[in-house]
Amino acid sequence: MTATQICEQFAEALRQHRLPARRVIVALSGGRDSFALLLALSAAQRWRLAAWHVHHGLQADADRFAAICDEQCRRCAVPLDVFHGAVATAGRGGPEQRARDARYRALAAALCPGDVVVLGHHRDDQAETFLQNAFRGAGGRGLRAMPRVAPLGAGFIVRPMLSLSRAAIVALTTDIGTPVADDPHNVDTRFDRVYLRETVLPLVDRRWPDVSARLSAAADHLNNDYRLTVAAARQRLGRAVSHDGSLAIAPLRVLPESATLVLLREWLLLAGRRPPPPARLQALRIMLASPRPDNRASVDGPGYRVALYQRRLYVVPPNDAPQAGSLVPGRPYSLGRQNGRLELVPTAGYGIRLPSAGLRVHFRRGGERLNSGPERPQQCLKEWLRSARVLPWWRDRLPLLSAEDGIVAVGDLWHSVGTDSGDRFRVAWRDAPVIQAI
Repeated sequence: MTATQICEQFAEALRQHRLPARRVIVALSGGRDSFALLLALSAAQRWRLAAWHVHHGLQADADRFAAICDEQCRRCAVPLDVFHGAVATAGRGGPEQRARDARYRALAAALCPGDVVVLGHHRDDQAETFLQNAFRGAGGRGLRAMPRVAPLGAGFIVRPMLSLSRAAIVALTTDIGTPVADDPHNVDTRFDRVYLRETVLPLVDRRWPDVSARLSAAADHLNNDYRLTVAAARQRLGRAVSHDGSLAIAPLRVLPESATLVLLREWLLLAGRRPPPPARLQALRIMLASPRPDNRASVDGPGYRVALYQRRLYVVPPNDAPQAGSLVPGRPYSLGRQNGRLELVPTAGYGIRLPSAGLRVHFRRGGERLNSGPERPQQCLKEWLRSARVLPWWRDRLPLLSAEDGIVAVGDLWHSVGTDSGDRFRVAWRDAPVIQAI
């Protein structure tokens, strides 16, 4: 009956979330859980099925695990692809967390629209995740543990076994005659998750029998509550977020603390950013709650910064040190990570007349002036930046382009009048971030 339950849970998840499942990929480790998933889905013969294995090379048995996956896939007549994914030597979490992040990155990079990855997490895994996150002081998002359906890359992940116990899965894979991998890390109590599994949960289970089912049910309740909270937050975001992605703070200032934190987190997720730790998000909320929020208020996130300007929040890309150089036709000029690139584009009518060496790219130092053409007064660049509503953190990073007679362009926001004779160009800023306030 367990195999039928797995298929029913998977089909229900696809229906509820309207997932096309053009291709269904089992994330195969070689262990008992993912093998049970492969057995159940392949026996149903209802989906176009494949299996992927991520080979980290971290353990001496890594090659043997890949070979076991190959044998399992032969047993089920399912094609297997093996990905070799490098694991960062430093970064967020310990080696277990970094290996898990590397697996998700490898899977996400290979997914196409309409693909669904199925993962072999079960009820006991859910209970362990719930406790692990609780002991870290997680909020509502963390305590919902592992969602049954979540986006990943261009596709989605589905966990159809979250209602099944480890014992039920063991029963499904017993006496099959196909080997399964036993990862030695799964019994090493130096890892938090294993310590919970081997030491904490058995002790608690003596007092509260079937504790894994209870904790998994709690995670489900929190997941449902959190979905409602997120839906309400996204409705508010629809009214508070402008076309440039910035967030008005006025709606936040009348919300309860918990709702404000959820809204800030969802805004960052919609912007494609990983939210900062709860303490930093809380610091930002406190700054915004001030009667007169400081325009200099900011909070660092992983690879970005959230900054306030004129009662709106902006996501600021990394502040790469600007490099002077030259811009010539056919050779884009990179402005660093997430900041786009400059190009020279031929134009009809008035435009920039290029010197033979191209345009010099440099950055503001103070005292620069803009020459708008004959019989027109020069403008102070500093005053022009203010009147053009250029965001403060961009005013010293905005690329200035000069020819022999001075500045001829400020990014693609301003061009000198130029000439209508000879080859003429304008500056195009491709993949530009948000530069000006609305």
